[in-house]
Amino acid sequence: MEIGLAYGLPVNVYGLCTDAHLPDIQSRYERMLNALLPTLAGADEISGVGEMCGGVVSSLAQMVIDDEILDYVQRVRRGFVTDAESLAVEVIADAMDGARNFMGQKHTVKFMRQGEVLQTRLARREGWGEWEGSGRKGIAERANERAAELLASHPALPLSEQQQAAMQDILRLHV
Repeated sequence: MEIGLAYGLPVNVYGLCTDAHLPDIQSRYERMLNALLPTLAGADEISGVGEMCGGVVSSLAQMVIDDEILDYVQRVRRGFVTDAESLAVEVIADAMDGARNFMGQKHTVKFMRQGEVLQTRLARREGWGEWEGSGRKGIAERANERAAELLASHPALPLSEQQQAAMQDILRLHV
């Protein structure tokens, strides 16, 4: 990786790797760690999106999960400002003296709009009762549902005549 970076070449690292068979907790923590470290070291691309079992199979649900993992990794890569304003020193002091509600503060809204806080699209912050009432779905089930939504809503554009001819040429070469 260092040689590629030294020569200004794009560097791809197979970072979203796991030997897990399902998009489970093993898969998620291995992928996060394996993507985070090369990204912080300067890798331009992280490959392996959706791959499971060491790259033997792919999972649509894992692709959706990987999209969120990569959002978090990129957010960490950008770094964090730790000045008095970003740490909300005055806001915290004011809130501790009063209503203790940070969500209603203009400061909180400002920093959430600036993208300083990532909001998960897959995890839930509901209580036990709400979770039971919603069918006890975990991240993998919600990721499967999201993958199905994306596939159903994505318009598949037809290949141009030139693309179809090129495909036919390739197929003729390998038959």
